[in-house]
Amino acid sequence: MDNEILELYEQVKDKLTMEEFQAKINDISKENEDLGFVDDYYAAEQVVNNILGASKDDQKSNGEILDIGDLEPGSQPVIVGMINSISNPKSFKTRKGKSGQVCNMELKDNTGEIRVVLWTENIKLLKNFKEGNIVKITDVDIKEGYRGDNEANLRPRSTITHFKEADLSKFPTYEENITDIEDLVPDTKANIIARIIRIPTPRTYEKDGKEGKVASLELKDATGEISYTLWNKNVDLIDELGLDAGDSVKILGAQVRERNGELSLTHWDGRIIKGDFDVPEFSQEFIKIGNITEQSNIAIKGVISKLQDVRTFTRKSDGSEGKLRNFDVTDDTGSIRTTIWGHDTDILLTKGDIVKIIGADARFDDYTD
Repeated sequence: MDNEILELYEQVKDKLTMEEFQAKINDISKENEDLGFVDDYYAAEQVVNNILGASKDDQKSNGEILDIGDLEPGSQPVIVGMINSISNPKSFKTRKGKSGQVCNMELKDNTGEIRVVLWTENIKLLKNFKEGNIVKITDVDIKEGYRGDNEANLRPRSTITHFKEADLSKFPTYEENITDIEDLVPDTKANIIARIIRIPTPRTYEKDGKEGKVASLELKDATGEISYTLWNKNVDLIDELGLDAGDSVKILGAQVRERNGELSLTHWDGRIIKGDFDVPEFSQEFIKIGNITEQSNIAIKGVISKLQDVRTFTRKSDGSEGKLRNFDVTDDTGSIRTTIWGHDTDILLTKGDIVKIIGADARFDDYTD
């Protein structure tokens, strides 16, 4: 037991033995093992607070509400701010294999902003709140975040309430400006409303010895089209939100990027909201196989008339292994050989299946009839 925890024990040593103190620490750690911020010191603090009937932080701050710009790591004050953004929850597994969720809020006042981290048990508190609300959060743990800025972690007993006594002059005004795709500007954050026109199969990649995954949704509004990239845990939002081609979505806090003169969107701490938004309907156009020329981003439909087994190969560039599968698709105008790669080869296909293929590139070679 380290010195900091021993100092906490000094406050309650006349009420329980060291063994009892350690046992209570272990109980709290076990109860909250799904939360990323729980350590032995935090658990020891909770033991002391429960025994004394009041937290040290309440005694220290006397309920004082600190400006966001005055918050310091190590304090657990009451904080008040305007909700500037709320992220979608992300799922995770603990080292012991238990499932949990985490999401972030950004709170602002006129003195600064802070990222607020909500864990599994806290996320249900958000059902009555949205961007623009001014809220009061109690019993938070201010720490230095991974980006070097302060962040506030909620605890299991934290509360979030509407702060009706707020002096509105102390908070910025929330504006949910929706930007048309054609008006997006590089290196900014933007809110858009669009329709999903394609969701590709997520693909995996390796970086620094770790495997990640990525998927780029194709979006369209009345002014244009753009890709919206989800990385790693955010890819799970496709299934968790039940996203499908044809759905209309509002996307808040998307990051606009430019590469090779082309704009794209990236999801980070923003939010995807699936709903019935006012955006033009989209109808996928399919090309007849007999009319295909060498072109990109086409859609076809037909029956699988010939199906080969999955083949593996070794890439010359880095020696890694890849997979591909060839099959023929036939409609009433002709047939075309189709090749799928990587994780797409895991799709269960059978000769005679009717399939749609969207976003394909058509290429002719010396072996094509």
